[in-house]
Amino acid sequence: MSKEIEVLVVLENLKIQNRDLFEEYLKNEGFEGVESFAYRGFSTTPVFNTKAYIFETFSKAFEEAGVFTCKLICQIGENPPEVYLYEKEFFKEMR
Repeated sequence: MSKEIEVLVVLENLKIQNRDLFEEYLKNEGFEGVESFAYRGFSTTPVFNTKAYIFETFSKAFEEAGVFTCKLICQIGENPPEVYLYEKEFFKEMR
């Protein structure tokens, strides 16, 4: 049995065309809003798989809501937060 870990995703510099569609998509994928553009979910998969799911889910949500660029800060369990820049259809790690 895998241990459930908390996932936190915070978005910055987000210019969104359809916030309702964005929020609904994330809710259907298991992410709940905890503050403005901060989302929490839970995972029982390894960190690598969880990160891949986050990227896939948020990419689709960004595409549906008309987001072209933003900063995504992701914390999975007790791991240190990681910062990524999303630019239409891909993520790159920021250091």
